[in-house]
Amino acid sequence: MTFFRRRLRPALLLADPRCAPLQSDQRGALMVEFAIAILPVLITFFGTVQWCACAYVNLIVHHGAFVASRCMAVVHPQMPDSGPETDCTDAVNTLLALSTKDKATVTSTAVAATSEQVAQTTVELNYTCTVPLGNVVACGAGRKLAMKAQASYPNQGSSYQKIWY
Repeated sequence: MTFFRRRLRPALLLADPRCAPLQSDQRGALMVEFAIAILPVLITFFGTVQWCACAYVNLIVHHGAFVASRCMAVVHPQMPDSGPETDCTDAVNTLLALSTKDKATVTSTAVAATSEQVAQTTVELNYTCTVPLGNVVACGAGRKLAMKAQASYPNQGSSYQKIWY
């Protein structure tokens, strides 16, 4: 700083005498420093918020895979007293309804109603990141994050129901 005061400042003043009042004016310096410093702070904060939202939705997708596999094993669509085949997909999308408007895709392996095989289910969701500034940090330039979860559950198909039909 002393070098500037002794050597450069007189040289600047001699170069253009109209700049002398501007060099001593410090008004607005704090606003400029704030504008430079606030952007990284906001990006970090909103990126953390978006990352937490992604982690929460990923947890819901994993739980949805468990719910769908249990649904396919207990409330089996091939049984005569079961509901429609879309019940399991609707259950997963109901779980996700509070956290995202995106719909999940549920795929299951076909297991016979009376077998003791393991019912496997895959839930896929293309989550749209919605937090401003944070969506680019947490989800990349596409602002979408593909989530996938698999779960299995032993088939609980009621073989005793054969006596009813």
